[in-house]
Amino acid sequence: MSVSLPKRKLVTCVLSARHYHQRRDACERTWFSSLTASEGVEAVFVLGGGRSLRQSYRAGHMLTVPCADDYQSLPQKVYWFLRWALETFDFQWIFKCDDDTYVHVRRLLAYDIGQHDYLGSDVGGYASGGAGYFLSAAAARKLGPDLRRRITGAEDLIVGEALRKHGYALRSTRLLAPYFDEGRYPAPSNHLITGHHVTPGKMLEIHAALESSAAIDAGAPFHICDWETGWGVLGLKGEIGHEVDGAKIIRPPDFGIDWSRYELLSGHVDCRIELQVQRPLGLFGFMERHSWNTTTSPVTFTLDGHSIGVLVGPDTRTTEHRLTPGRHVLRMCTPGDKTRRYPVWAVRELCSTDSFRIVIPTSNAYAAVLAGTLKLLDRYWPEHPAVDVVHHEDGPSNVQVRSFFAGRQAEVTWCEAMASYLSEANTDELVLLLLDDYGLCQPVDTQRVKVARSLMTEDLSIGAFFLTWMQVPASTPYADRQEVMVWPRWSYSVHTQAALWRRTSLLRAVRRVGRRSIFAFELEASKLFNERDFEWERHVSFRLPPPPVPSLFLDTCDKAHWPIAYHNLCHQGRRDPRHHDFLRAHGIEVA
Repeated sequence: MSVSLPKRKLVTCVLSARHYHQRRDACERTWFSSLTASEGVEAVFVLGGGRSLRQSYRAGHMLTVPCADDYQSLPQKVYWFLRWALETFDFQWIFKCDDDTYVHVRRLLAYDIGQHDYLGSDVGGYASGGAGYFLSAAAARKLGPDLRRRITGAEDLIVGEALRKHGYALRSTRLLAPYFDEGRYPAPSNHLITGHHVTPGKMLEIHAALESSAAIDAGAPFHICDWETGWGVLGLKGEIGHEVDGAKIIRPPDFGIDWSRYELLSGHVDCRIELQVQRPLGLFGFMERHSWNTTTSPVTFTLDGHSIGVLVGPDTRTTEHRLTPGRHVLRMCTPGDKTRRYPVWAVRELCSTDSFRIVIPTSNAYAAVLAGTLKLLDRYWPEHPAVDVVHHEDGPSNVQVRSFFAGRQAEVTWCEAMASYLSEANTDELVLLLLDDYGLCQPVDTQRVKVARSLMTEDLSIGAFFLTWMQVPASTPYADRQEVMVWPRWSYSVHTQAALWRRTSLLRAVRRVGRRSIFAFELEASKLFNERDFEWERHVSFRLPPPPVPSLFLDTCDKAHWPIAYHNLCHQGRRDPRHHDFLRAHGIEVA
């Protein structure tokens, strides 16, 4: 009759010796106690009790095995540990390390071993024993007899040779750091699981640094599961990962981006990074400024096996892509010379698009006009999103809106006011731009607004989705959505008609134009967009039936098919008399 053994996900062996009590004490005061308290985990220190001992015995977290307690007997210690583990538990994995190894427990338990039977840091065809390695239950069963025959020697080398004989290939990971990777220990600034050759004092220091940032680390939107790079190490927290011309810090291109919102992952080609994503991310690739412009060595950026861009020189980038929760593999490779090829991934956590705000910038002279615009907004879009009004001295009287004082009108331009609002008062992913004299004249097509929001949620390359008809000189269909068209380069690639904007795209546009009025904004921002952003950002709109008499002056056009249809209540700074009857019909006073 077979006996059912208690199930464990992971059984951990920490090789030690009786005279290393300070090392064990440091482990127990830092990471070891957390590991033993984890569900589905068993962990023991393994000590040698001498050959006179007949069998292994456990006392608390100490497993004493029948072999000598010295370095040469490490293969025997591992043999007796594996025999004990196989006889005592029904486990999935073994993790083996040494007592001078610091282990980041949360990262260890979250690590996805996949279908691999033997996984660790490759130090010459075998896994470093000090850095730690994983064994599957099947590999552990095969390994036992081989270790029994090899009484002395380098335990990790012997384990690797035996497993290779049985057909188990080593899967290498750089997240388990061996002793010769000096200074590479788990830290808040990296994603390492282990660090080896750690003194008891250093172990306490490492643990204190991690504990102080534990809340931040636990809530991170992604974790690095594994990586390989052609040179140096994986660069994190703004570092390249190696030294270039005396510099260690990434020099990002001038894309008009708020880089503080991104975490940069840098690696010399060829490079592979595996991410475990917890919450939706935005990601794009670019070439660091120390890279050479080498046309014969283009760098291909791939996401989960699909190319998202091929870049040659510095100051170039790919489009931004959305990463959903789960496992993702990033690669940066070149078929040519790998000299001075420094690709970087920029990663940011995405804001929710479940809701967005309407922003209406206004001026002192348009206070009365704004009041009518807000009344018509309530009339034709009763369940409209929350409204923010960006104003100067004369703020809105409507208490239902949120006001943002952008400064004295004599001192602040339209672009500067919008830049202040978008950077200080709004953190949403999307924002809907209306002007203060856009008086809605028919019910908003909320279904189309939802379609625009949905496409911008899924496709991060869309910077603006315009919600009116425009006399675009040419266009191309958007993917398989024939009702949506992608705009070409033209004089009004950027304009101020009603649109759902990606907040960061609108912010980039107004910041670039700088101290200019709204009248200069459209042409100047369009010119800069066409020159700098067109290759990686798209502006789109619905393909709407053209009006009977097309015109760039939209107020003369038929608006029946517009998702958001409105009259320009003012023209050249004055009330437009053509709309007086319309306003009076809606109970709005015409001054």
